[in-house]
Amino acid sequence: MYDPAEANKTYVNLLREKGVTAGIKSAVFVVAFYFYTKLVTMQDTSTLNIILIYLFFCIYFSFKPKLIRFLRGHLRGDEFRDKSD
Repeated sequence: MYDPAEANKTYVNLLREKGVTAGIKSAVFVVAFYFYTKLVTMQDTSTLNIILIYLFFCIYFSFKPKLIRFLRGHLRGDEFRDKSD
């Protein structure tokens, strides 16, 4: 669920609070992606792609409230930006 108080926190506080869990979630996703590409599609994945995917999902899971706030403000209007669901 969307929490406007969570979205109003600074990036540093969000990274401090959610950084470890974001890293773990990203690692699980990267391992699943690696096994999918290796076993199902039978292709090799470069190390650079794995690192980029890991960093992308770390950023996504850490700053997800900010992203949701941004999208709600632009897609639904500013009055929906700070309303909780």
